[in-house]
Amino acid sequence: MIYIPGESWKKKAECATIPRISFFPVGRSSSKEALAACARCEVAEECLKYALENNITHGIWGGKTESQRKKMVA
Repeated sequence: MIYIPGESWKKKAECATIPRISFFPVGRSSSKEALAACARCEVAEECLKYALENNITHGIWGGKTESQRKKMVA
């Protein structure tokens, strides 16, 4: 996780302890590890909000996959 000033929630993110590649599954690779980390993360809401506000289209953010986030903004 990259820390950006003004986004102190990232310091508390559960994903900081998980390999980054887990949050960007390719093809049929599993997203289970990433989704499990999000499920126990105390800042998942902030993460999801960040992804939606910044139109991030790739990866798992705030416990939501790319397709789940796409449906949220449609």
